[in-house]
Amino acid sequence: MIAPVEPVSVVFKLYCLTVMTLVAAAYTVALRYTRTVSSDLYFSTTAVCV
Repeated sequence: MIAPVEPVSVVFKLYCLTVMTLVAAAYTVALRYTRTVSSDLYFSTTAVCV
């Protein structure tokens, strides 16, 4: 079932991309200063949006 691209879906994709970018940045900072964050948690978080 192929539906036409709606503005809402585009906005959602941009929102999702922005959130994942911020999350990636947050994990990078966390790893840099604490080095105790598990990479598995990061990948499981990204998998939710994909």
